[in-house]
Amino acid sequence: MSLSPYDAVRETYRLAFQQSLQRDLVTQKDWEQYLGIAHEAATRTDQENTSFQQDYKHRLIEAYDVILREQNARKLNHPKPSWAVNTPLEDTTLSNERLNLMARNRVQADHDARLLMIRTDEMDQYQGLSKDLAARAKIRSQARDQRKDQAKEAFAQVKTKDPQHTPSRSGPTRS
Repeated sequence: MSLSPYDAVRETYRLAFQQSLQRDLVTQKDWEQYLGIAHEAATRTDQENTSFQQDYKHRLIEAYDVILREQNARKLNHPKPSWAVNTPLEDTTLSNERLNLMARNRVQADHDARLLMIRTDEMDQYQGLSKDLAARAKIRSQARDQRKDQAKEAFAQVKTKDPQHTPSRSGPTRS
């Protein structure tokens, strides 16, 4: 099945985000969490694909019944005048071939929606992991900046003790 341009962009973003996230993973725990998310999504995808293949006929029959119920339901639409022309999209007669096509399309759309939900859940979990990594990186950078500031203050205190503000040397000076 070929992807629509929208789905292709979404899939490209997902792969790029995964690669970016992999570069940010630092600890073994982060990698285990990342691999756990990927494994869970792969397992759910495989289960859905297997279920789709095994239950295809049953799903097709259910979709066929739902379409028939929808088409035979009482509608409160006003009848068209006798002089109105039916357009091909407004054709209300359903042939067996058209019903089968609608049922197949509905079953495939439901399957695609389930797969999309799995990918969306996977991306949500990856984004949560990414936020955790960013928060930890921010804490590390703040601690590094704090140590840097402390070192500057300590150097400034040593420098102010020297009245000439020159570094003290124990050896001869060059002139």
